[in-house]
Amino acid sequence: MVRFKAILPNPREPDINAMKHRFAISAEKYMEIARDDFKATVQSWKGEKPVFVRRTKLSDPKEITVTIFLERSDEGVQKWDWLDYGTEKHPIAANKSPVLAYQGVFKPKTRVGVFPSTPGGKSGEYVFRKAVEHPGIEARGWSDAILEKHEKPFAEWMEKAMKSVAEVSKHKA
Repeated sequence: MVRFKAILPNPREPDINAMKHRFAISAEKYMEIARDDFKATVQSWKGEKPVFVRRTKLSDPKEITVTIFLERSDEGVQKWDWLDYGTEKHPIAANKSPVLAYQGVFKPKTRVGVFPSTPGGKSGEYVFRKAVEHPGIEARGWSDAILEKHEKPFAEWMEKAMKSVAEVSKHKA
């Protein structure tokens, strides 16, 4: 016996705005998870810290951009940039007092490609100098490490969102 099944097109046009909205909500929810890694990286910092703000841009039916921006104080953002991207070696000279005063031992709280921060800080005897040659800061590469960590899970998350969007648009996934 042979059976035939008619395949009829969906008579309704897909609701593009509903689809974009569902995609945007899914992307934003996942970005909250990724943003937690950025927050964990700076939680032990003293002084100013950057604030990580999520922004969503819906430009057309095919493109949704969710970005995590650094905001707040210039000092907090500058610290992030120095540590994330690194610095060259550079001279530091006393300018508001006759000498620089600092503790001679320093253990960084952060490491390359690792988040969150670990215990560390200054210790040892104080050293007094008119000028020093700072060795520079090794780039931690947190932005790249966080992106790499979340790339595959985000793709899987958005694949599930596509199925949800297909349901909203009355199309099969």
